[in-house]
Amino acid sequence: MPKKKKLPEDERNQKYKEENIEETISNIYPDSIDNELQLNLIKAHNIFITKILGYDDELVKILYPQENIDLNEIIKNSKLGTKESVLKIAKLNGEEILKLDDPFIQYIISVNKISDEINPKVKELNNTLDVLNQSLGELISLIYENKISPDATSTLRISDGVIKSYEYNGTIAPGKTTYYGLWDRYESFNEKTYPWGLHERWKTPPKDLDLKTFIAFASTNDIVGGNSGSSIINKNQEVVGLAHDGNLESLAGHTIYWEENNRTVATDSDGLMQALIHVYKTKRLVDELLNGRIK
Repeated sequence: MPKKKKLPEDERNQKYKEENIEETISNIYPDSIDNELQLNLIKAHNIFITKILGYDDELVKILYPQENIDLNEIIKNSKLGTKESVLKIAKLNGEEILKLDDPFIQYIISVNKISDEINPKVKELNNTLDVLNQSLGELISLIYENKISPDATSTLRISDGVIKSYEYNGTIAPGKTTYYGLWDRYESFNEKTYPWGLHERWKTPPKDLDLKTFIAFASTNDIVGGNSGSSIINKNQEVVGLAHDGNLESLAGHTIYWEENNRTVATDSDGLMQALIHVYKTKRLVDELLNGRIK
């Protein structure tokens, strides 16, 4: 908004003209704000950005000047917390908005400044990468001809891997996790809503559910964007899992694969079936999955 407010009225986007700003803000802000959701979102942001940049980063310090800061207080004291306060801000000119002592506003300004600086470089790199990928594809096609399946199509693609633990934050992340871990985290973190909260139907373990059942596993399969939802099949051609994510270290998999730490994260088929049977009680769906057809 500050950038738009600095522009002459006739050069602004229609929704940022003075006569339309109030309507624009009203469309952004709901009549009632879900405070619990907003708190969970900022908690998630805090975990993500501090994990990547650390608390000493200048950008992080704008929002989170100290490690154990009260996130509720940040939201409570922000001038962006209500529609009414934002409408008051909208009456200020661009320079006045830029000088407001609000961590969210200053954070957005800083992020936009960084984005403006790096976006041209990112665009140039992506254009170069597209050209190189096209050249690589042409080279692979010339060498292997019809001996390999084309990439990024509906054609079946298979990667091999094994379930395997890996080093993580100074400890070892196990290759498989069980239902015990689900309730351990919930209880160990004092039954808090985030990040280990449980839905009402999950808060009490079903008496027939074996908590030793594996719920998820990490394997050395190479996973990149577009693989989520793929079946994990063992050497006996049995579906043993459903790929849905990669660990943090797998993000580099778009460029290079390291078997030491790159992992595909998958839901274990048995764990999924046990949830359908004992928690969700979807007997008809279970029968269909077990028998391969609707009874």
